[in-house]
Formats: sequence, C-alpha cells, structure tokens
Amino acid sequence: MDQNSLNQLLERRVNLLQQLADSLQSAHAALLIPDYTQIPAQTEAQEGLCHELRRLAPIQPSDAAATSGTPVKAREQALASELQALQAHLADLNRRYAALLRRAQRTVSIFCRVLQNSGLTYVVPAPDPASGIHDWRR
Repeated sequence: MDQNSLNQLLERRVNLLQQLADSLQSAHAALLIPDYTQIPAQTEAQEGLCHELRRLAPIQPSDAAATSGTPVKAREQALASELQALQAHLADLNRRYAALLRRAQRTVSIFCRVLQNSGLTYVVPAPDPASGIHDWRR
C-alpha cells in the first residue's frame, strides 16, 4: 500500500470516528433532554457509521511502517495518534452512554412496576346511593 492511499484510509477512519463521536454525544444529549425522536435517528446514524468503519481495512500504525518500507512519515504519525485518541474518546463516550441507558432503563422499570401494582390501589369508588346524588349518565 503506498503512502497516499494509506494516508487517505487513515483520514477516512479518523473522519468516520469523529462523526461517530458526534452522533454519540447527540444521542446522549437527546436522552437527557428528552427528545425521543432524535434517539432512533442517532442510533441509525451510528449503525451506518459502524458499518462503514467495518468495511474499511483495520489500519494500525505498525501496518503503515511495514507497508511503506520507510520510516512512518509525520502525517501518518499525526493521523495514527489522532486515531488512537479518538478511539479512547469513543470508548469513554460508549461507557458513559451505556451507563445513562442503564439508569434510564431502571427508571422505566420502576415506573412499570408502579403502574402494574397501582391497579388495586386506585379503584374508582362506586356511587353512594344514600347521598342522593344521581348519576346523570344513566
């Protein structure tokens, strides 16, 4: 693989990872607001970006040095370090988003249990015939 195509591949990966990070941050914000129309849209965008990333060949800085036959150029080093920084940032974003989703799921589960068990607690009272008030709907 020549230097130009390797740099282009690295740039494409960096660009896709940055888009993925932006999408995760948008989904996180949408969950906090809450904007429930934005969450599925961001999830779909993330799936598309992950699919595109899987299509690209995995590139590591050591691959760049091995394929070029010369020392890794400054641009490749910069791209490789940016790629590693983005991967670490994405791992952190994924951990925080997963924790937020777990907390949201626990909250929804609590509300579901309350709703399931509240049926017997809040029974509509029957009309009291002794009160003299007649139900006009009958």
